[in-house]
Amino acid sequence: NMKKLLIYLDYHCFPLWLYNEDGSVEQNSMIPELCGNKHLENLFIRISKTYDSFFQDDDTIFAYNGPASEGEQQQLEQDLREAFQIVKETVGDSYEVAIDYESIYADDPSRD
Repeated sequence: NMKKLLIYLDYHCFPLWLYNEDGSVEQNSMIPELCGNKHLENLFIRISKTYDSFFQDDDTIFAYNGPASEGEQQQLEQDLREAFQIVKETVGDSYEVAIDYESIYADDPSRD
């Protein structure tokens, strides 16, 4: 049983989650093995900002509005795939690496 790195989107959270062997979250940030990679870090920040922009959050309402455009959606999925590749190539077999595509649409009522 190995540790797992999961790329998972949640509002106002860094998109990389480290789970330990028993399946609980150990860390929600860049792990030491990835820390030197500025491009990856910037990619995760962009992913996070894009995803957060799918929500309206002010004093009166918190709601999921979804991507502003088809292009924004495609860019997000492309960024996620690229981030996944970089993480996988960097950590090799030290971790199980996965991407949770469901989390991109988890709050989208049209996908129920």
